[in-house]
Amino acid sequence: CQTRPETLTEERVSLLKKMGIHRMGLGLEHGNEEFRAKMLDRKVSSKKIVEDLKILSTFDVKYSVNNIIGFPNETRELALDTIRINRRINADTRNMYTFTPFHGTPLRKIAVEQGLIPKDLLAKSLSSPTVLDMPQFSASKIEGLKRCFVPYVLLEEDRWPEIQKAE
Repeated sequence: CQTRPETLTEERVSLLKKMGIHRMGLGLEHGNEEFRAKMLDRKVSSKKIVEDLKILSTFDVKYSVNNIIGFPNETRELALDTIRINRRINADTRNMYTFTPFHGTPLRKIAVEQGLIPKDLLAKSLSSPTVLDMPQFSASKIEGLKRCFVPYVLLEEDRWPEIQKAE
């Protein structure tokens, strides 16, 4: 089952459990509440996301969360908020992808308007390296942070300077 955290309720998860659900994938996308609302039109608080995901643990449903970094106008500090929210949840698997500017999406239009990608760029895959190289968050910085996502989530914050060296 694939959904978003804000769609979870005790009633829904209870029904899914009775139906035999084994695991769930959830699109978290971004950890900064303001950025998530403005850029992704996801107007849900981080507190609600964290609370809703606890419902899955109550019913012993394993889950993974999908995260994205490298959005237009994003900074490294905003991307760190995605790491921080992942530290607050009990997912057994976490995935980090880079933003892919698919044709027909509002964020692609922003990327083209800001000159971050050529108008005729063909976005090929979610797992490909980022195609955005922004002054405030370069392609190499985006890929480095993506590569070190799991250690950032799992290790204590006082280890972050060491992890940053691996980026």
